[in-house]
Amino acid sequence: MPRLFSSHWLRRLVAVATTLAPVASAQAAEPAAIRYITPQSFAAATVRLADAARTPLARNYPVEVLAAATKDFLGLPLGAIDRVTAMVEPPMGISPQYAVVVESSQPIAFADFRIELTEHTVPGDLLGRPMLESQQDLLPSFCLLDDNTLAVGPRLFLKRLVRGVKSGESRLLAEMRTDNARLNHLHAVFIAEPLKPLIEVGLVAAKQQAEPEAHRFLDGLLLFDRVVGTADLTGERGSSLVAYATSREAADQIELLLADGYGMMRENLLKDDDFGKLRNHPEAAARAWGDYCLRMMDQQALAVGEMREGEDAFVLGRVAPGDSQMLLGSVMVSGIFIALLLPAVQAAREAARRTASTNHMKELVLSLLNYESATGAFPAQAICDPDGKPLLSWRVAVLPYLEEQALYERFHLDEPWDSPNNLPLLDEMPEVFLDPSTPTLAETDGKTHYLAVVGPGAAFTGDAKGTQFQDFTDGTAKSVVLVQVDDANAVEWTKPSDYDVAANAADPVAAIGSLHPGVFLTVFGDGHVESTPLDISAEAFAAGVSIAGGENVDWP
Repeated sequence: MPRLFSSHWLRRLVAVATTLAPVASAQAAEPAAIRYITPQSFAAATVRLADAARTPLARNYPVEVLAAATKDFLGLPLGAIDRVTAMVEPPMGISPQYAVVVESSQPIAFADFRIELTEHTVPGDLLGRPMLESQQDLLPSFCLLDDNTLAVGPRLFLKRLVRGVKSGESRLLAEMRTDNARLNHLHAVFIAEPLKPLIEVGLVAAKQQAEPEAHRFLDGLLLFDRVVGTADLTGERGSSLVAYATSREAADQIELLLADGYGMMRENLLKDDDFGKLRNHPEAAARAWGDYCLRMMDQQALAVGEMREGEDAFVLGRVAPGDSQMLLGSVMVSGIFIALLLPAVQAAREAARRTASTNHMKELVLSLLNYESATGAFPAQAICDPDGKPLLSWRVAVLPYLEEQALYERFHLDEPWDSPNNLPLLDEMPEVFLDPSTPTLAETDGKTHYLAVVGPGAAFTGDAKGTQFQDFTDGTAKSVVLVQVDDANAVEWTKPSDYDVAANAADPVAAIGSLHPGVFLTVFGDGHVESTPLDISAEAFAAGVSIAGGENVDWP
């Protein structure tokens, strides 16, 4: 009798079966409620991974590969991974704000992780939890929330995640704790409200590029409150993707926009020259294609008209219970819908971050101008002792002009910034000194991105006496007083340390770094802020930071 399988393939099958054995033998248990989501998160998705891998639909996919990967990288069999939950917060820098939580029926040990997964980390502690802390900004840290729960993401996010467990309910967490979220294999929720400021900024930019008649359709994004997607891979509970309006009135507006949108598309199609040639083609088959296009468009318009359900819901896709074969198509629709939302958010991210940082710099230069108005001179770069030794930064001196009088009065102005009395105030840094784009720093880290330009002939000379308006013979509108730097060049906000013009003359941007794509922010003596390209020449930079050099060089 011929052998159907060689010994090689038999060994492969045995290995796969052994790997999947925990999946097949796991006892079905009532899923627990989701515990870990930060209050600031606006979107989350959870997958009951072990249960999903046991479904008939999963047999159409390479589950064996996933099982091998979880065992190889995490030391966990696939059948032990009860649930994986991912969450996202509004953007706060060039790195994404996210966390992934893995809940296991078996204990998780860092020692079982594959070395490639953790080679960028060092052992540490996060609020009493064991941690592998990333040493690279864009790579994640790992934290054990308990013996069976692993969290992966940026360190600051993981810190918020640990604290958020104790901070009560959030709207997203309530949505993720419904029976649907607990029982379905996949449950995803997007809450629009936390992103609306970013979306509004993005819409302003989008409207500048769009035709006026399209503006009301762009504004339609603000009418949506949330999107909820569910998937049951057995087909028993059904699956759906539903978008909810903010109110019944908003849903009415969305219906009108959808109808008007299809009407405009149909009208534009009929006006299109190429489509007109198709409909008037001498061959009947070609003309039939034109008729087909119109018929399909009209059918889609009817389908869109039937999307509304109840007062505020729009069903974007639904698979009825028992019809698991339609699930793949529903998942594809979900992906397309989410992909349509992302560009609007992405377009808003950098504009919002840069605007917030610009506002911080305007507050700081206003404090300098108010200080000058009150004292007759700008503050010196440092508060010094009688012998001229620098003690504290100019940032401390302007606190009363930033509505921080109480904090100012707690400083011992005759002691250095790192004295036992002053050092504890480092983690009470006002928000205005932090660039919102930071991927790694928080206010409690006590480091600022906004530095004075210091050196002979600059706005801050480094002497114990501050400059006066009459010193700016080049004009305050042409004289840089502050620059924004990245995390690597940030300094302790109370420390008398700033941007050294002379030390960085050959390559001025080296000590500034890249926090905003392609640019850094500079504020001038008259209070205006500019986005300066990172490829600015050394000559142009030197001319801009000089307040009385008489250079005739335009700032780029």
